[in-house]
Amino acid sequence: RRHTRYPLVTGVQTCALPIYSKLTVQPVDFIMANNLNFLEGNVIKYVSRHRAKNGREDLEKAIHCLQLLISYEYEVNPD
Repeated sequence: RRHTRYPLVTGVQTCALPIYSKLTVQPVDFIMANNLNFLEGNVIKYVSRHRAKNGREDLEKAIHCLQLLISYEYEVNPD
């Protein structure tokens, strides 16, 4: 299976990590192509790999990133 890589740096070839090899779109490609921020990108990364790597731990990390994202994006600052 051939993966299309997002051109992070012109002329630099990157390779897919084995834990993502069964995915049609590599998480880094999706993250970069959609201009996601750090927390959004981590959610994609952890959810994409949970079955192949750390199971429940990765899903809990994704939940933590989502909770932080909600806090930063939607909760009112007491300032």
